[in-house]
Amino acid sequence: MLELRIGQNTWEPPELNEEEVMRLVTKRMPITEDQHERLLFLRIRPYIDAIYVNYKYKGEPAVGYIERFVFHDDYALAP
Repeated sequence: MLELRIGQNTWEPPELNEEEVMRLVTKRMPITEDQHERLLFLRIRPYIDAIYVNYKYKGEPAVGYIERFVFHDDYALAP
């Protein structure tokens, strides 16, 4: 059964260093013509921290769009 708990955040994810994130993205996700969207898991314990990368955003050949997704019991993503 799915349980929805809606309330105030009692936990905030730590900030990410943008340079470190870009280093990880370019090292683990080389740009290819066939695959232009990837999901990189930075951490799975004690919470899940993932980054979605779209290389073809706005038609550019480089990293164009990155979005972070964090999953934790006491954290809700802002709409």
